[in-house]
Amino acid sequence: MTDKDGNVPPPTKKCDVRVPQDATIRARLQSAAIECVLRKMLIPPVPLEIIKQAAIDLCKDENVDPVYQDFATIMLSNALWLPVVAEIPYERRILLLPQCLRDPRHCQGHLDSVGVLCADCGACPIGKILRDAEALGYVTLVAEGTTVVTALLEQGKIDAVIGVSCLNTLERAWQQMSERAIPGIAIPLLVDGCEHTRFDETTLLRFLHTRTSTGNIRQTEGLRILVDGWFTENSLAELLPGTSETESIARDWLAIGGKRWRPFLLATVAFSLESSLDEEIVRCLACAVECFHKASLAHDDIEDNDAERYDQPTLHRQHGTDIAINTGDLLVGEGYRLIGDCGAPDGAVRRMLHLAATAHRELTLGQGDELLIRKRKNPPTQDEMIRIFQQKTSPAFTVALRLGAVLADADDAIGQSLETYCAALGVAYQIHDDLQDTEETRRGQPSLILALALQTEPLPENDDWRHGIKMSKTTEETVRKRACQLREHYRHQAVRALAPIQNARVKTMLAQLAGRLCGPC
Repeated sequence: MTDKDGNVPPPTKKCDVRVPQDATIRARLQSAAIECVLRKMLIPPVPLEIIKQAAIDLCKDENVDPVYQDFATIMLSNALWLPVVAEIPYERRILLLPQCLRDPRHCQGHLDSVGVLCADCGACPIGKILRDAEALGYVTLVAEGTTVVTALLEQGKIDAVIGVSCLNTLERAWQQMSERAIPGIAIPLLVDGCEHTRFDETTLLRFLHTRTSTGNIRQTEGLRILVDGWFTENSLAELLPGTSETESIARDWLAIGGKRWRPFLLATVAFSLESSLDEEIVRCLACAVECFHKASLAHDDIEDNDAERYDQPTLHRQHGTDIAINTGDLLVGEGYRLIGDCGAPDGAVRRMLHLAATAHRELTLGQGDELLIRKRKNPPTQDEMIRIFQQKTSPAFTVALRLGAVLADADDAIGQSLETYCAALGVAYQIHDDLQDTEETRRGQPSLILALALQTEPLPENDDWRHGIKMSKTTEETVRKRACQLREHYRHQAVRALAPIQNARVKTMLAQLAGRLCGPC
């Protein structure tokens, strides 16, 4: 790897000229990167273009060859994410090593479709590194590419990546990780080629062992388990204790299905901004926002005449339209009651009730505009659908995030950032939803896809869009491409809105959420 001073011994392969071979230069750029992050008060995730510009400035300030700018970019990214990675338990991290570290002449490991199954034969350093990492609790993988890593991240099995690879591969991987706000630490290989490569093992081991133990379930993956536990039958019976059949139907509807994003968002924001909050207060508010959400779903399913939700009959198909409407109304009332009775300071309760009522009003106006469009002859325009998305979809996210922030006594700047974030996220989320359900367009339901289709290929004069439309293959391709561009525009707008927030956990979680809710076309 390196000699006792951290320098590279005479190589059998060509050195990577973009990576400093002198250990003192590497150490200087690492230290300068940490100082830069602290001086500029950069909180991850930070857009890659900002990091790259900072790397250019860093090389100038340190009077090092500009050829090392890509290496400096990696050092800055490491400095940004290290405090975040340090809070993540070892068992929630993955160590990714490249296959090129092994000695193919003597390796006794087995190659499969995923990567190398190390035999720990001692022919290369992989075995020792894996032993150290696995003893700490790491998930480990010796493979090229990031497909498996991406799958583990999306499945929620890991929260951070520590990877060793060549600079070219790291640049591609870190571009994706930057967009997805995935906490990660990178160790660049010091030489080119696919065999007998080298890297700074001392630095890797230091990063592997970095750990800031909080011992707080609210700062780990346990928060998701905690929130899910609030929606069990027994837990809901404590918060909504009524014994009538109507109340029983409401509890059942509240408990069934869903990913609980809104309660989870509220709890994450609240506990991240103020870790000492009373859990029972957060629980009441989390249940309140889920009441609002499930009420809107019950009403939406009636208005859209949907037959299924969560792979089961919708509430009105189970109990009839009249009972479904009434159940939704009851859940709205329960939501406001839970906020009023949550036990937060009076001033905070007043602010939260005002926020919830304002969002409720806005959501209803947006839904109303969509319903009225269905009755008119003129089809919806792109601008109309975007405005409706901002009204009917964004408020649900706004309530969850801002109630958590108010409870934590966050300042107005954070509140405004969250408001702007939600306005853009709601649009991106709804565009993604439209892309997944083009059947609505064919049935003549208002959607962005329909608006873009008619903008691209207008209907004959006497045709009525409400009877459904058919798109040519060319039009459909054009429409999907434009919808994807708009979705990405609003997703990026949402992430950029987080810039003023100085809490890495909140900022990272919300940036990741934007990627998860608005996935690929």
